[in-house]
Amino acid sequence: MPMPSALPVLLLSLLILVPSAQGMQRGAVYDVRDAAEAQAMMETLQRTVFATDGSGERTVYILYSTGCGWSQRLFADTRGLGEGVQLRWIPVGTLAAGRVVSERDADAVGAAFAGGRGENGPDPAFSRRALTLNVGALRSLQAGLAALGHGSGRSFHFPTLVWATEEGLRVSSGAPGDLSVLLKSPVPGADNGNGEAGLEIAGSTFETKPSLRLERFDNRSDESASLKILPHDLAPVVYELEAGQSLPVTGVVGERWLELDLGNGRSVYMDDRNHAELALLDYSVKRKRGTLTAEGEPLRILSHPHAKAPELFTLDAGYQIESTGEVRVGDRRWVEVRAYRDGTPGYVAR
Repeated sequence: MPMPSALPVLLLSLLILVPSAQGMQRGAVYDVRDAAEAQAMMETLQRTVFATDGSGERTVYILYSTGCGWSQRLFADTRGLGEGVQLRWIPVGTLAAGRVVSERDADAVGAAFAGGRGENGPDPAFSRRALTLNVGALRSLQAGLAALGHGSGRSFHFPTLVWATEEGLRVSSGAPGDLSVLLKSPVPGADNGNGEAGLEIAGSTFETKPSLRLERFDNRSDESASLKILPHDLAPVVYELEAGQSLPVTGVVGERWLELDLGNGRSVYMDDRNHAELALLDYSVKRKRGTLTAEGEPLRILSHPHAKAPELFTLDAGYQIESTGEVRVGDRRWVEVRAYRDGTPGYVAR
């Protein structure tokens, strides 16, 4: 008997990835008229893994779940839609969605609704990354609309349709009552994305190394830190870590991505080469207790024995601090000190 798919559990956790994002009311239609915002949302959709349905210069993106009856009804109703429009089905939920992102055509979408195909497709790992990417795009779109004041509540209704208009971008939460609007409302030629970016993101394999020396990332900046759904430059941002907030670090991808834990196994990724380097520092501490005095000038107490490490605080000249050991990293010697009463260490270059 085949093993049950992990995709439903994965996607259920991802669908609650951004609890602060507002949902939209079913039947509501939103227009994004700000050119920069509309372009950003369109690029996010272009970078998903979708199934193409039909041909034509007018393009409509459809975020849907294969387990949603309203989505299935829209698929059936659009079989006689006519020529001139290409529907791009972006699956973000469970039943046979893995097969849809693998085959990426209308037949795969129809088979998924009929329940006649396996869930994972020929490459389960690719399917998981593709569906993770698609959920990230959904959350990015939802958060972007909420920031513009569109939407209320906390739910996202399937299907949601998005297309470019003369005025910007139109978002329909639920299928329009008159589907003929899809034949005339989208702007011909407004979307030249062919889906290759999404395939590139989902096709990029990665290995997560355990973090050796960084348990949490503390955002000490005055600005929020953008966290992505996958460790790729083109992946959508799904969470903003505000100044003063922190998250557990679970690993490092490559030489520049921190993997952070949002809870319940939900991972997000931050592009931060310096902290990634700190997380992978390999050193040992030679225990040696004593005191360290800031003689002549203040001493910078850093979080790690590394020149790029964040500064915890400055020890003013003339003051002393308890030292707990010595560390050598390359040719440089560091003194480990007891930075805080809870035992948190700090490091001073010597």
